[in-house]
Amino acid sequence: MNRLECDFILSHFLEIREFAALAIIITAVFSVSYLKLVVRSRVGDMGLIFLWLGAFGNLTERVLFSCVNDYFSFFTLFNFNVWDILVTIGSLLILWNIWKKR
Repeated sequence: MNRLECDFILSHFLEIREFAALAIIITAVFSVSYLKLVVRSRVGDMGLIFLWLGAFGNLTERVLFSCVNDYFSFFTLFNFNVWDILVTIGSLLILWNIWKKR
């Protein structure tokens, strides 16, 4: 079941260009912080790559089409697309890497 999601966080306050710029800045700051502060490993680096791919995919779809298309529905509560799944897996891998290194 496809579902178009046209609202985004802070959509009542920001235009899409402002949101895109903010998303890029936040992703860059997080990435630099991760690379400098966390003991790196293949799992963590793969998580960061997944996170970048998912963020870039969602942002590209949002900028080009003003909406993202959610393909997967879990219990009609959560709607996901492939990019959301990459962001989720990437985040979990990064968190696991941080937890494992402590």
